[in-house]
Amino acid sequence: IRPSDCQMVKRDSSLQRTRFYCSRVQWRQALHHSSRRLALRMVILGLLYLPTFDSYLSIQILLGGVEIDNDNNIALLDLEMASMRQGRAFLAHINDNIPKTLSSMEQMVKDLEDQRGPLPLSQPRFESLILGMVYSAHQTKLQEREKDQEKWGEVLIRLANITVNELRRL
Repeated sequence: IRPSDCQMVKRDSSLQRTRFYCSRVQWRQALHHSSRRLALRMVILGLLYLPTFDSYLSIQILLGGVEIDNDNNIALLDLEMASMRQGRAFLAHINDNIPKTLSSMEQMVKDLEDQRGPLPLSQPRFESLILGMVYSAHQTKLQEREKDQEKWGEVLIRLANITVNELRRL
């Protein structure tokens, strides 16, 4: 997987649903070009280090696509993946442990920055960090107002910086 393999596409505007696919990057207004590439690389590298979830499976889930509705509930588009135990666990983890609002995501980032110590993050915290990056990247692209895009973009960059520091510890 290369950074050019990921894309977030807004579809089904009549249903007000957004779909996230990994196929080509279309983050035109989200972040500065180099920041986008760095953040995407950190997401992919982080997925490869997810201890609970098989990294190959995590990437396959994202390649299959996810759908996020107005209530921020996430569902897998690949019905076969969704029916697998690992797919259900992946969804449960994202829906239960990842902040969905900008203020709660900023609080998670602040907590992660404040908890930097000599030891790496625990397994659940690292997984939340990586999946939070995926969600923040999605929200950055989804926002229509430039100010909101910038706020989500700042969160994404801060999460990418934390990820770089954590990956250096492994």
